[in-house]
Amino acid sequence: MLKGGRPNKNLESFLNNDRKVLSFNVLWEDKSYDGGDKYYVLNYYLSDCKIEVKEINTQNSGRAPFPMLLKK
Repeated sequence: MLKGGRPNKNLESFLNNDRKVLSFNVLWEDKSYDGGDKYYVLNYYLSDCKIEVKEINTQNSGRAPFPMLLKK
């Protein structure tokens, strides 16, 4: 009589894509005065369609360590 609940599309996407991540290496060529090449890793999580961007620092680059540019 009640005919069940509404289908939850977010749950179905989560179950199908759990622990699946698209990962991209990004190079930003900063042309400003103190710029330079900056390397990032962009992760796109398929389960909840969220993005995170991590900066890759090289040793002795003279830049302050800033590991997360954009959190999930």
